[in-house]
Amino acid sequence: MKVEVLHYRDPDSSCDITVWIDGKLVDCTVEDIDPGRGYMMSDWEERIRDNRENTTYSEPFRQAVDEALEAASGSKYIEDDSEYIED
Repeated sequence: MKVEVLHYRDPDSSCDITVWIDGKLVDCTVEDIDPGRGYMMSDWEERIRDNRENTTYSEPFRQAVDEALEAASGSKYIEDDSEYIED
């Protein structure tokens, strides 16, 4: 099997990713995990919860995304906003 991925980044817009398997264009799911963009911890935790409830992903993919999100939770770019959140 041959998998080919085209990643096109428009600096004024979004990124597009296109995937071919054995020369045939296929649908693909892209989950972009980039804590370096800067997040608030409450938003990051919500993203983790949303991923865990996602029923459209295959279980192995969802688990891989979950592991990546958890690993990135300690990033210096994710700001602790707990003092601003009211219980």
